[in-house]
Amino acid sequence: MVPERQIVSNDSFSIHNSNFLKEFVYVTWAAAQNRVHQQLYNPNLPLQPNPRPPVWSEEARAMMVLWIARECRIFEMEMHELEYLLGLRGAR
Repeated sequence: MVPERQIVSNDSFSIHNSNFLKEFVYVTWAAAQNRVHQQLYNPNLPLQPNPRPPVWSEEARAMMVLWIARECRIFEMEMHELEYLLGLRGAR
C-alpha cells in the first residue's frame, strides 16, 4: 500500500494534441459525473447510452491510465485532508 503522502507532484503527462485531449477528457469526465449522479439521485430514470470509446494508441492509452490513477490518488488525499480538517480523523 502506498503511504498517504507519497505522490509524485511533478509528473507531467504530454501527448500530441494535448489541448484536444484535455478538453475531451474533461468533457467525458463531466458526462461520467452526470451518469453517477443520475444513478445515485434518480435511479428510476433510464441512462443515456454510452458513446463508443475512442481508439487509443498504446502510448495514449498508457498515459490515460496513469493520469486517471493519479487523479484518483489526489482525490483520495483531498478527502483524507478534509476529514482531518473537520476533526473526523485522529490528529497527525
